[in-house]
Amino acid sequence: MNAWLVPIKPQSWRVVKSSGIFGLPKMEQRVRIGDFIIFYVLKSASGIVALGKIVSNAFEDHADLWGKNKYPFRFRVEIIFDCSEFGGKAVPLSVVYGKTSSPNVSIEPFFHNVWITKISDQQYEKLKRYLLSINCRT
Repeated sequence: MNAWLVPIKPQSWRVVKSSGIFGLPKMEQRVRIGDFIIFYVLKSASGIVALGKIVSNAFEDHADLWGKNKYPFRFRVEIIFDCSEFGGKAVPLSVVYGKTSSPNVSIEPFFHNVWITKISDQQYEKLKRYLLSINCRT
């Protein structure tokens, strides 16, 4: 089991949430059934909004979910925790990576051209405990 952090735009998050499908622009061989996906919504939310589990093997599909030929390498995902249901309050990334010395640090520039990044088992467990503590469940 691996846990993956995925920066995603708000409109793409709405597609994932409504369709149960997550897509990438290129094939990611390391993602497997049973892996966890942590959805970090950029811009308006600027935080983690959900945790999902990969429930299918990767498949190629060019159906227009996100725009013509966008994110053709797809996985079915089951949302386990959905914090966007709880007043839209996103979980800060510091829960996973630790606190920063400045409250005004923006993480988004570090996600430029990053589609998916692995986090450690310890970071995943820390996030999961936090989500349970705030009763963020589907």
